[in-house]
Amino acid sequence: MRFQPNESCEAFIIYPYEIPPNHETHYPGSAERPASAQRVHGDWQNTNSQCDAHSADPDAVPSLTHSHTSAVGRDLTEDDQQIVINQLINLTLLAQAAKTEGFQIADSVLDERIAALNPESQPLDEWLATNGFTLDSFRVYLKRSLEAAWMRDEIIADVPEEMDQIHAQQMLFYDLTSAQLAQQDLEDGLDFSQLASTYDPQTKGDLGWFPEGFLTVPELDPILFSLEVGETSDIIETEIGYHIIKVIDKQANRPLDPAIRQILQEKALDDWIDRRWKLSTIEITLPT
Repeated sequence: MRFQPNESCEAFIIYPYEIPPNHETHYPGSAERPASAQRVHGDWQNTNSQCDAHSADPDAVPSLTHSHTSAVGRDLTEDDQQIVINQLINLTLLAQAAKTEGFQIADSVLDERIAALNPESQPLDEWLATNGFTLDSFRVYLKRSLEAAWMRDEIIADVPEEMDQIHAQQMLFYDLTSAQLAQQDLEDGLDFSQLASTYDPQTKGDLGWFPEGFLTVPELDPILFSLEVGETSDIIETEIGYHIIKVIDKQANRPLDPAIRQILQEKALDDWIDRRWKLSTIEITLPT
């Protein structure tokens, strides 16, 4: 992956406030804190409407909350507002990473994309006003969105199309006594598939083919992937119950089911964003 865990980075999400265009003032760490500011390595600085690798568009939050309000048809709750802010933080982190990778949307490309968005049914300026954007703030937001989308595609492309996988079957119990009774039945010679069908007539306990990192109970992976074909696990206790699992087959470099690959891609993106949040200095300051 392109970003190592020890790498330092920042993302800054700024609420709007009145400031002359193209104006930027830096404050030393000992100075009075501005009414609305971002913190950068201990220094306070006002942020103008220009978007660079370390700032977010001042108009972005109200525009996004305005659009979200229109979408849900009601005033936003505090939880709604936090969702919008988190989305903007994620967007900024991805866009910053894209720039670090050397990818930026050229103004000419941005102009073409905006021109293509101008529908006959509603002029662009009306759509912008309806959704709480100015043309300048929309350009900044669209630029960041396109750069973030590029970085997202780079991250999920790292998930391979083929992985080592196993085909497994399980019996899941919610109390230890039932699991022990099933284990005794297996030791007495009962067939695993028949017994699994008794406890789960619908799916017969078939987990299908899957790679490491796919199961929602990750502690199962080291046990299951160490079993040989035809081998059955002992009783495994997890937060969801007691498992007895049999490995039916194994295959190296098996093509991933598209649905499974999509889930792994979503997980890869979530994990990347989680790491970037932990590595980033993010401070939101309301205007006074």
